[in-house]
Amino acid sequence: MQVVEGPKGLCAVQVEYKGEAQVFPMEKVAAMMLIDQKRIAEADQGSSITDSVVTCPVYATEAERAAMLDAARIAGLNPLRVLNETTATALGYGIYKTDLPADGSVNVAIVDYGEVGIQVSIVSLAKAGLKVLSHAWDTSCGGLALDTALFEHVRAEFKSKTGLDLRENIRSTLRAYIMIEKCKKILSANPNAPLSVECVMDDRDINMLIQRDTFEELCRAPLAGAESAMRRALEQSGLSQGDIAAVECVGGSSRVPAFIGSVRAVFDKDPSRTIHTKEGVSRGAALQCAMLSPIFRVRDFSVQDALPYPVAVEYENPEPKEGQAPVTVQTLFKKGATYPTAVKLTLNRKAPFSIKLRYADDAELLPGQAREIAEYQVGPFSLPAGGDKAKLKVQIGIDIHGRAVVESCMSEEQEVVVEKVPKAKAPEEKKEADVAMEEGAEAKAEEGGEAKAEAAEPEFEEVTKTVVKRNSVPVAATASWGLSDADLTKAKEHEFDMALVDKLQEETNNAKNDLEAYILSMRSKLYDQLSGFVEEAANEAFRAELTAAEDWLYDEGEDTTKGVYAEKLSALRAKGDPIQRRHDEFQGRPAAAAALDAVCAKYAELAASTAPEYAHISEDDRAKVKGECDAASAWLNEKRGYQDAMGKHEEPILTVAEIARKAETVERVCGPIMSQPAPKVEPPKKEDEEKMEDAEEGEHPEDGEANGMETDEPAAPEAPTMETD
Repeated sequence: MQVVEGPKGLCAVQVEYKGEAQVFPMEKVAAMMLIDQKRIAEADQGSSITDSVVTCPVYATEAERAAMLDAARIAGLNPLRVLNETTATALGYGIYKTDLPADGSVNVAIVDYGEVGIQVSIVSLAKAGLKVLSHAWDTSCGGLALDTALFEHVRAEFKSKTGLDLRENIRSTLRAYIMIEKCKKILSANPNAPLSVECVMDDRDINMLIQRDTFEELCRAPLAGAESAMRRALEQSGLSQGDIAAVECVGGSSRVPAFIGSVRAVFDKDPSRTIHTKEGVSRGAALQCAMLSPIFRVRDFSVQDALPYPVAVEYENPEPKEGQAPVTVQTLFKKGATYPTAVKLTLNRKAPFSIKLRYADDAELLPGQAREIAEYQVGPFSLPAGGDKAKLKVQIGIDIHGRAVVESCMSEEQEVVVEKVPKAKAPEEKKEADVAMEEGAEAKAEEGGEAKAEAAEPEFEEVTKTVVKRNSVPVAATASWGLSDADLTKAKEHEFDMALVDKLQEETNNAKNDLEAYILSMRSKLYDQLSGFVEEAANEAFRAELTAAEDWLYDEGEDTTKGVYAEKLSALRAKGDPIQRRHDEFQGRPAAAAALDAVCAKYAELAASTAPEYAHISEDDRAKVKGECDAASAWLNEKRGYQDAMGKHEEPILTVAEIARKAETVERVCGPIMSQPAPKVEPPKKEDEEKMEDAEEGEHPEDGEANGMETDEPAAPEAPTMETD
């Protein structure tokens, strides 16, 4: 990989892709990272992602913000906003605070002291949202600057002892930096730390004991730069130390004790660490994305960011007056201005003209960053009748991404128009005709009719008005950062083609891995668990074929196509799958047979049951259930006898699937019969209940009569009497 100059003088990366050198702009490199992150997020949440909010450092310029937008679009993510990192951190911090005043705000300092530099933002938090008051930064005082200061000290000590320079060997330099970073972390909690690197260069070792005081003395310059950035942020916000309620610190370098002392010196407060260092920015970006996306509903919380650089407009004066420059440069947006925002510029022009947007001369740009933002061509437009110049209203704004754009242009033309309007009548002056008409209407109303009178013809007067006509004037960007529509479409197509290549390569690798895994697994099984399920001669032949396939895979088949790997695997499976299937049938057959026996035994027992809940089952149904169970048991015993007489290497005649189907059949036939409900017994009717009650209350017949009812049966003869002396 090599960094080269890309389009518009920006950085690009040259790599070898598909056997040839190709140059990828940084937009495409960033898009590749976003695509990978998108794939991880979609796999995690189980749905596709379409919208996004991307973040950038507060000191990012127009070119860098445009590149982030293009990268998101290439990755298939609709960028809803480019958000500053510290603003995203403040959003994730402030939206969850429940102790904010109802009618006021709280000022919080967000300090991000990371590897590259420091970013500081003073933010005003309220229940309705947040407003960034100021931004400040320094890109030369981060954790890397601290490591470099200590490295130079170690390098000098090592050179004085050995005469060797660590900078002359890249590997030695890298190993030293790794140990220096570990030493720095130890010094954050201890007064001293050992620094040891074995055989760092020419079999020479580094063995030193670094004191914290020595480390802080070496890092005085970068720590002073970090403190200066915090003071600038506080000064530009217009607040004092007492106005800051809390200082929230993120970033690994913020744990250096000397930096903590600088925070106390600037804000007169101990730093707080309630924000998750690694998730603070991404959490704030996710919340902002949910707020802007119509898919989610989030609590209303406005985010007003501050402009990091002042923006000026530049245009030519076609007819400069005496003492007026031929080119006008005017600062439209000052540093710290809240955005999104817009202003209107009034210009009088005869012909189409151009407008340039650039950073003002007092912008804190980094070395090498361009001041030019964009150039727009305004026109053509029509001149007013009778005039030689058109009055134009050009609207220039800072959009939600923090980019300066010429949004629109309108031409204004004043025209004098004479109109006739009805003459107004005084309310106290009522004509006689009107009075007569009203009296006549009242008289008719009393008679039940309707008053009909001819209205007097209204009087008109001429009024002169000045009408302003506004017409839209075309505005086109002729020079701006970011990819054109054609280049963006081409980049998307290229990314899609590369994604197809990556997908095919991944599938090819998976096919190769599947083939290798099958060869190793099957060969091991043939020696062990599958040895009895294949004849010895076939076993040896198959093992030899697997070995040959393995040799081919590590030689000729090291780099071939997905189809070749799949074909090889299919040919091996054609011989190995029957062996594996016989083994699986042998292992699963006892459990399946036991399940069928259990089903048959259960329903046979229910068919013979005399329990009350089965008393309503008819004898025919019971016989049908018993017959189905007996037939299934007989079928299983017969098949099992045949199977037991066969060898394990032969194809089975009794399979687990057949046994399972037989068990399902028994369940399907016997289940509905044995689970049929008992017939319902209807309760006796009311008349029958009354008759039964009357019968129970009446007398019982003992002499041939019952309750006044006669009987035709003859009376029983009297018993004969016997007389004795």
